[in-house]
Amino acid sequence: MKNKTSIILLAVSLCISVGCSSTQSAGKKEIREDVQTAMAESGYRCERTVTVGSNIKKKRCSTKKMRDAQRDAAVKSIERGQGGGATSGSDL
Repeated sequence: MKNKTSIILLAVSLCISVGCSSTQSAGKKEIREDVQTAMAESGYRCERTVTVGSNIKKKRCSTKKMRDAQRDAAVKSIERGQGGGATSGSDL
């Protein structure tokens, strides 16, 4: 029974080591040329950002259209918080 367990453990560790060695190039993904062209035309961009309360950076990808929509939503939110428009220094 002990010999059988040793063989199973050896087989599992061998499978894990072979599996890990076969995925070394996973970090360097190559993107096809047509996909790269489409990404460039749509303004696709990725950036690593830190979330508030965390030190772990997350990859965040978006198109130019998505970034513009987020910027517009942020401006509208600020305007609502200020009562509908930006105030000048003389209003204070």
